[in-house]
Amino acid sequence: MDSVRKYLEGTNSIAGVYLQSTKETLSIYDAKSKGLLTPGTSLVLLEAQAATGFVIDPVNNKKLSVDEAVAQRVLGNEWKNKLLSAERAVTGY
Repeated sequence: MDSVRKYLEGTNSIAGVYLQSTKETLSIYDAKSKGLLTPGTSLVLLEAQAATGFVIDPVNNKKLSVDEAVAQRVLGNEWKNKLLSAERAVTGY
């Protein structure tokens, strides 16, 4: 399994936004909420994450399912269904 892990999980992904001026790390969803990313860009980035089978919480350095990310407020509930579809494309329906 380890031999294919990097192909299934990838090696790196855009996890969030780092504000150099304040040295603050934000999730993609929080960056959208603060007006740093457009809703469209945010959704595309989050769909790409979910399509790998997990969503990244860059603040706590965790990989979460979409359901876990919504429960922990890394994501908002308004995009849950779209992101679940992307996640299930990898994890199965």
